[in-house]
Amino acid sequence: MATARATRSDAQRNRAAILDAAARLFATTDNVSLADVAEEAGVTRTTLYRHFSDRDALTDELIIHEAAKVVPGLFAEVGSLPLADALDVLAHGVVTLAHEHRFLIAATAHRFDQAVREAATDKPMAGLLLRHGDVVNRDVDPEWLARAVRALCLTAISDPRPTGQVAADLADSLRRLLLAKPS
Repeated sequence: MATARATRSDAQRNRAAILDAAARLFATTDNVSLADVAEEAGVTRTTLYRHFSDRDALTDELIIHEAAKVVPGLFAEVGSLPLADALDVLAHGVVTLAHEHRFLIAATAHRFDQAVREAATDKPMAGLLLRHGDVVNRDVDPEWLARAVRALCLTAISDPRPTGQVAADLADSLRRLLLAKPS
């Protein structure tokens, strides 16, 4: 029993080391091989392949891993703000995170949208919109609006213009989409 438990904890440590190593490597380039990741993590390639069948599996999991670290904090930061301010913070946060993770995004470009759908659900955004129901456009379902917000964020993530300009345009678009028009 102790051996199985040790193996599981070793496997968990190895998986965490692999993801951490991949995050460090993808912070500097999108040209990362599995051999590079194994070496950086201090594990054998066989160990790496036990956890991730190929580079796509690793990068998909890395997106989920990184999103799990940043999405809750971002929504905690905006949760108590008035909605217009929350949208500004959200827009700047999304664009800043995209810039910080640009090499990982480039490495997963052909399936990034799908990976983000799995990594960042609509639930936090829908919750934010429901909490601000008094100022949100009531003509549209909050869950649909949450999906539209993600689509706008994905568009901003892939926008090559300067980050300040993209963040400002994203914030403006979010406000126009979400905020109810005064009667």
